[in-house]
Amino acid sequence: MEVSKALGSRLFMTNAVETRDEHDEKYDKCYQMVQSLTSGVSEKEAHDALNNSMSKGPQAHDDISQGLLVWVLSDPASANKIYRDLTLVTRDGFSAVIAQMQFLIMEKYTKLLESAKQQLVWLIREMIRNSVNGTDALCWNLMRQIVGGDVSPKNIWLAESLLDIYVENRSWLEKHPFLVASAVYSYLRITEDHLAPPYHALRQKETAFVVSLLRERFADCMMIGRDLVRLLQHVSKIPEIEAVWRDLLHNPTVFLPTFGGLLQLMQSRTSRRFLQCRLTPDMEKKIVFLTSQIRFGMQKRYQEWFQRQYLSTSESQSLRCDLIRFIVGVIHPSNELLSSDIIPRWAVIGWLLTTCTAQVAIANAKLALFYDWLFYDAEKDNIMNIEPAVLVMHFSLRPHPAITATLLDFMCRVIPTFYPPLTDRVGQGMFTALRQIIKMRVLPSLSPLFQNAKLDKDLRKMLRDRFTEFCTDVVVKSDEYHDMPGAEPMQTGHDLVMPKSPPADEAAFSDEEDEVVAMPVKTEQAAPEPAEPVAAPPGPAGDESPQAAEPQSPPCGEEFAEALELLGPPLREQLTRLRTETDLELQCGAVERLCVAACEYELPEEELNALALCLSTLCSKTLNSNIYPPEEDNHDESLEDSISQPLFVVMRCLCDAPEEDPTRQTLVCLLAEMSCRASRLPYLLLHYINVRIAKEEKETKAKWFGVYKELCHARDTNRELSACVVEDLKTCQEEEQSLFIWLVPSLFTHLSTACVGNVELMNMIVSSLDSSQLLQLLSHIVQADLVMFRKDSFMKVLNASLEWETFEQYCLWQLVEAHELTIDYILPLLTRIQSREHAEAVSCVMLMLKREEPCMELVKPLLQRTAEQPHDVFVASVLKYWSTEYEEQTAQLIANLINRTSLTPSKRRRNSPRANLPTTEQILGHLDQMRTALRTASFWSIDEVQTALSVAQSGSNEAQRKRFADLFALIEVEEEARTRRGRKAAARGRATTKSIQKTETDSDDTTEDEEVIKKPAKRRRRNNQLNSDSD
Repeated sequence: MEVSKALGSRLFMTNAVETRDEHDEKYDKCYQMVQSLTSGVSEKEAHDALNNSMSKGPQAHDDISQGLLVWVLSDPASANKIYRDLTLVTRDGFSAVIAQMQFLIMEKYTKLLESAKQQLVWLIREMIRNSVNGTDALCWNLMRQIVGGDVSPKNIWLAESLLDIYVENRSWLEKHPFLVASAVYSYLRITEDHLAPPYHALRQKETAFVVSLLRERFADCMMIGRDLVRLLQHVSKIPEIEAVWRDLLHNPTVFLPTFGGLLQLMQSRTSRRFLQCRLTPDMEKKIVFLTSQIRFGMQKRYQEWFQRQYLSTSESQSLRCDLIRFIVGVIHPSNELLSSDIIPRWAVIGWLLTTCTAQVAIANAKLALFYDWLFYDAEKDNIMNIEPAVLVMHFSLRPHPAITATLLDFMCRVIPTFYPPLTDRVGQGMFTALRQIIKMRVLPSLSPLFQNAKLDKDLRKMLRDRFTEFCTDVVVKSDEYHDMPGAEPMQTGHDLVMPKSPPADEAAFSDEEDEVVAMPVKTEQAAPEPAEPVAAPPGPAGDESPQAAEPQSPPCGEEFAEALELLGPPLREQLTRLRTETDLELQCGAVERLCVAACEYELPEEELNALALCLSTLCSKTLNSNIYPPEEDNHDESLEDSISQPLFVVMRCLCDAPEEDPTRQTLVCLLAEMSCRASRLPYLLLHYINVRIAKEEKETKAKWFGVYKELCHARDTNRELSACVVEDLKTCQEEEQSLFIWLVPSLFTHLSTACVGNVELMNMIVSSLDSSQLLQLLSHIVQADLVMFRKDSFMKVLNASLEWETFEQYCLWQLVEAHELTIDYILPLLTRIQSREHAEAVSCVMLMLKREEPCMELVKPLLQRTAEQPHDVFVASVLKYWSTEYEEQTAQLIANLINRTSLTPSKRRRNSPRANLPTTEQILGHLDQMRTALRTASFWSIDEVQTALSVAQSGSNEAQRKRFADLFALIEVEEEARTRRGRKAAARGRATTKSIQKTETDSDDTTEDEEVIKKPAKRRRRNNQLNSDSD
C-alpha cells in the first residue's frame, strides 16, 4: 500500500514495473474534479456544485459519479458521507456507478488495494440495503472472485463477507432466483475446501446457509441441474448435508410436492453460467486463451504459468474438477478451430488429470469428466460434452496407458456403483453416449480402444462384458492400433509427438449452441506442465506405465560394446567403473582419472570418437534431463549441486588446465565430438562456467569463456562464434527456458561481440520472457551489470523488431528504456515507423520524445513523416506536448522550417541541401492535425507562427489552400487579435519578422539553424514578401 500511495494510485497496487494505467489516471482525474468542486465550501454549496456539474451532460454525470465512487473506495472515514452525497446527486439510478464497479470486479479486482476491496464490499452492502437495481449482478461477479481450492486469509475473508451479506439480507436475496441458485452452487463447492478444523466456524455458517436455501427455496435451486448432485456428493459426510442427501434420495417431495427425485435432477443439464461462476474471470481468460490461441505443442510455458499461479498448493487439487467441468461444458470450439492446429480440449484435460496427486481429487476429476455421460440424452445433451473424455482415452493409450486404463475401468465401475436403483438408466446413458460418438465419427470404432493389447486382460474382459456391442473378438496390437487414421499420441506438456490436425469430416461437431464463450483479446499469460502422472490402479504383471523408474545403469548396446573394445585398457577400466559404480563421488573420480589418462597421449580420431560415444552413453541421464534448479531453490548450494554430475568433471578438467598445456586440446576435441551426439552439451558447458565464475577474478572469467570459444571452433572451424551461440542457446531455450534467461547476463558480458547486436538472439530472449524474468534482466541493467545494446548495431535490432509479436516488442523497449539510451540512437527510426503497422514502436518512441526538449534534430525528421489523418496521431501528440511545455521554442522551430521550405528557388542559396528538409505540405499536414488536438489559441497567436503561416499560404497552390483552409483561417483571426493588442505588440511582430528574414540567408546546416533560434541576426536583407501584412 505504501508503494501504491507513493506512486499516486488511490485504488490499485503498483510498483516500479507495473505502473499506473489509463483507467487509474482517469479515476484520479475524476476524483480531483470532485475534490475541486467540494473542498472549502459548505455541504449545501457542495451539493449545488455537484448537481450543476452533473447537469452539463452524460459525460460530466459519469465523471462526477466515478469521482465519488473513487472517494468512497479510497477514504473509509468519509465513506458514509460521500455515499449519502452520491445517492442525492445521481440521476441514473446508480447505473454509471454499477458499471464502474462491474469493471473493477471483473478486470481489476486482483490489483485493488486491500482497503479498496473492503470498501467495495461495504458499498455493495449499503446498496443492497437501499435496494439499488443491479446489485445482484455485482454480487454474482464478486462471488466469482472466491477462488476454489484457496484457503488464504484474503480468500476466506471474501467468502465470509459475501456470506454475511446474503444472511443479513435474506429477503433481498430471495427476490433474485438465479443469484439464490448461484450462491448455493458456489458455497456448496467451496465448503469442500473448508473441511479442515481451522475453518469449522465458517463451514458451519456455509452449511446452515446452503441447507436453509435448499429446503426453503428448492424450486430456485433446481435450475442448477445435475451438477447440484455432484457437489452434494462431495460434502455428503457433513451431517446437515447428509440429511439433505437422504431426503433427496428417499423423500424428494419434502423439498417440493412435484419434485421427482434424483432422476429428475440428473436428466437436467447444468447451465454454462453455473460452471462459469466457479472460475475467476482471470482463470477463464487464461483457459479460453489456451484452448483458442495456442498451437498444439507450444503450450508448455502457458501450462507452467497456470500451475504456478493456481494449482501449486495441496488445497488446489479440488480446483481441477471446476476446470474440467468448465472445459467440458462451456468451451465448445467451432469446426474451424477443431480442424486447426490449436491445442484441443482433450490435451488440456489430460494435463489436468496428470497433475492430480490426491486420490480423492483423482476420483472427483474422473467423475467430473464423465458426468454428462451418465444420463446422456442425444436429444437434450451435446456431443461436445462427451467428446473430450473419449479422446483423452484414445490419444493417451500409447504414451500414458495407465490413464486410459484407469478411465476405462472407471467407465465400467461407475454404472453399477453411481446409484444402484438407477443402474439401468446409467447404463442406458453410457451406451447412448458411445453410440453418439460412433455416429458423429468422433472415433471410427471403439473396438480398437476397448480391445487393445496394452490393456490388462481382466480389464478387456470387463469391457467386453459391459460393452459387448462395441467390442470384437480380435485383440488389437498397439502398433496396429496406432496405424489407424486419427490415432496420434497424446501430448500433455511432456515431450511427446504432436498429432496431426484431425480431418474436417471427423471433427464436424455442432456449432448450434447459443451460449458461446467470447474469444479473448491478446494477453500474456501461461499454465503448468504436470509434475507427476495420475496414480493408476494396480495393473497386471508386465503392464507397466511408461513412467516407470529408469534402471540405475544406462542401457548399453552393441555399439557401446564395440566402441569400448577400441579403447586402451586405462580408458576401458575407468569407463567400466563409471558404468558399474552407484556412488556419485566414485563416478566423478573415475571420470577425472579417465580425463588424465586421455590426456597422457594423443588419441587417434577413431579412439576419440569411441570415447565420446561411451561417455555420451554413460552420461545420457545428465544430457537428457533438466539441470537448472527450481526458482524457489535457486541459490548457490542448489547451483553447485546441479554441476556435481560426472559429465561436468570433464568440463572442470578442461577449464582448470593451463592455456599453454597442449594436452587440453584432447578434451576440447572430446567435448566437440560429444556435442555432435548430444546437442545440450554446449549450453551445459555455459551453465557450468556461469556457476563457477561467480566468485572468480575477471581474468579467470575471460579464460573460462575462452573454453567455450575453443569448443565452438573445434565443432566447425568455418563458423562464426555468433552463429554457434545462437544455435546452442536456441537448444537451451527449447529445453530449459529458465536456464536460458539466467545465462543471458554473463553471455552479454563475456561474449559481447557475439551477443550484442545479434538480432536472432535478441528475438529469442524477448520471446522467452515472462514478467518476473523481465524484471530480473531489468535489475541487471539498472545495476550496470548488463549491457545489451551498442549504437553501431542498435538500429539493426530495432528494424528487425518491427516484425515481432506485440509482447516481444514491448519487452525489447523495456530493455531499451532501462539502458537510458540517448534519443539520437532512434532518430533513423522516426521516418520509418508507421502508427498502424508499428504501433508498439511508435508508442514507445513517443514516450521517449516526451522526455526531450524540442530541437531541430528532432523536429525535422518528425515533420518529414507523412500525415496519415486520422490514424497517425504520433506527430500531433508530440507537437502538442512540446507546444504546451516549450511553447516559444516549438513555435520558433516550426516557423523556421516553414520559412525555409517556402522560399522560391531563386532566393535559396546555391547547393543548399533540401533532401533533409520536410516539404511545406508535410509540415502543414501535421500542423492541421495539431490544430484539431490543440484547442488553446496561445500557440497560434505567437507572431512567429502567424508570420510563418502567412508565408506558407502565399506560397501554396489552390489545392493546398483549399485543403488547409481551416489552418489558414487562424491567420485572419489572429491578425484581428494582433490589431487589438496595440502598437507594442505590432512592434514586437516586426522584430520577429526581421529575425525570420535573416534566417532565409542562413545555410541548412543544423548548427546555423539553432543559432537562428537562439540569437536573432543583426544584419538582414529586405524581403518584401515577408514585410507584407496581407495573406
